[in-house]
Amino acid sequence: MFRNESEEVTRKAKAKAKAKATTQNGIQRLSVESTTPNLTCPPSTAAAKDVRTSSELGPLSYSHNLAPTIDERAMGYFFSNYVVGTDGLWDHILDENMTSSIKALGLAGFSHAARAPKLMIEAREQYLRAIRLTTAALKSPRDVKKDSTLLSIMILGMFETVTGRTQRSIEAWAHHVNGAAALLKIRGPEQMITPAGRRMFAQVTSSLVTTCLQHQLEVPEHIQELRNEGVKFQPTSDPIWQFFEIMILFTNFKAYVDHGKISDFHTVLARALELDGMFVSLCTNVPPGWEYQTIYTNADPDIIYAGYYHVYRDFMIAQIWNGIRTFRILLHEIVRGALLAQSQSFSKYQEERNCAVQHWYTTVSPDESNFDTLTNPSSLNIDYGSNNGAALSVQFQKSMSTTYRLQSDILASIPQYIGYASKPDASPSSFQRSLWSNFGSQHPYPLAAPGSSSSSSHLPLIRMSEGYALLWPLYTAGITNIATEPVQRWVAEMLCKIGRAMGTQQAFVLSDMLEQRIAMNRKQEAPVCSTPELSETETEIDLAGQF
Repeated sequence: MFRNESEEVTRKAKAKAKAKATTQNGIQRLSVESTTPNLTCPPSTAAAKDVRTSSELGPLSYSHNLAPTIDERAMGYFFSNYVVGTDGLWDHILDENMTSSIKALGLAGFSHAARAPKLMIEAREQYLRAIRLTTAALKSPRDVKKDSTLLSIMILGMFETVTGRTQRSIEAWAHHVNGAAALLKIRGPEQMITPAGRRMFAQVTSSLVTTCLQHQLEVPEHIQELRNEGVKFQPTSDPIWQFFEIMILFTNFKAYVDHGKISDFHTVLARALELDGMFVSLCTNVPPGWEYQTIYTNADPDIIYAGYYHVYRDFMIAQIWNGIRTFRILLHEIVRGALLAQSQSFSKYQEERNCAVQHWYTTVSPDESNFDTLTNPSSLNIDYGSNNGAALSVQFQKSMSTTYRLQSDILASIPQYIGYASKPDASPSSFQRSLWSNFGSQHPYPLAAPGSSSSSSHLPLIRMSEGYALLWPLYTAGITNIATEPVQRWVAEMLCKIGRAMGTQQAFVLSDMLEQRIAMNRKQEAPVCSTPELSETETEIDLAGQF
């Protein structure tokens, strides 16, 4: 909450700020009595003077009596909504390029939250300034390897996620991600020594994998080499690093399949199920604290799909779980595509089984023990070499049921992200404007070596890995070819809610793309329970071309 200043103090503040150019654009009309939550600096960040560059520091007498400046509100909004782990940050002066990047993103988010579109003009000016300063840093042999330079590029990428309303903005975001990935190569293996370096490597890699899947590309070799270097400083049992290893293996495998480097039916099927088994093994051997709670309720179906939702200890754990689900959905898309291509036809018996699976999913509460039996790739002993139609049909149905469950689990993770209270009697009144407000903060500094202190790094962890860690799994759940229209419409609406709650404009882009898919499916008038009749080429387009 902004403080309600007296009329006299407000008059003095306006007089002193009159000479500033920002007030000429109507910014001053933003009332200091605003009741919008989470727009001011959090208690640990109240001393906004500490984040100004050296050229901006000056006498601060009486400033504590004034309403926050626009820059201070932008900084406060950024650290309240886009990062975790800022302890110690405010005791240091940030580089100019990083400060401008933070202001650009903070102003953009604040513009949406405060419904002040004129602030977006200032945000874009800060964005262009940040690009100029970051470009200069990239030309400096000293600055090019600084953590703040890499973090600035990551924030600029998130700016595109927050502000872009067209599909071109997704490419602009990918451009920043590719730039950050190239910078990782320049920084070399020494960056993996520090917790901050490993955290930023993890975030860039997560976003890079998304762009690789979009463009059917392999993960660059230097990323794999850096990941191997990072393992030296992490315990081998760390699920995050295990996840990154499997994630890279899957991304490369999918690129091989998409480009025909691997085309043999048996090879594709065996490798896909092998990778799926690795993900399943990771899920069943998580360390204490990584488990999530499932809460069943019939309340608020517009928020809670299928009558249950999950509660996670912190947002990083939720991201890893959703990442696993997303990659497994894509793996089973490949499995079903291979099976469809191999089989000359699926009989009416197959269609009836498909309907039966959907009936089971919509009428029976998910049972963990049954789910393990259904989805564990090693639970069925199938001779794929025989090309037996019944065996292939069983695997197809098994893959279908796995995908349905993974889709449902992604949807079940969303309520906590958007602030739905983590208790059975939650109601829409418990919503928060800020995302992630319902996650704990037990792990604000992941990827730190055992026994290391968070004080060794003063750079924050960017939430959502530049905005896509939540949007992409949700979009995947809606775009998968087994998604029914009710699910697709729920996902499209939820993307819009996320866009409105956070001001993430690309959420609206993905929602529009999903609406286009719904319209296309209606034109084709495909029966809900019929097996999709896809050729091998069409399967590749559906699996790869939509990301």
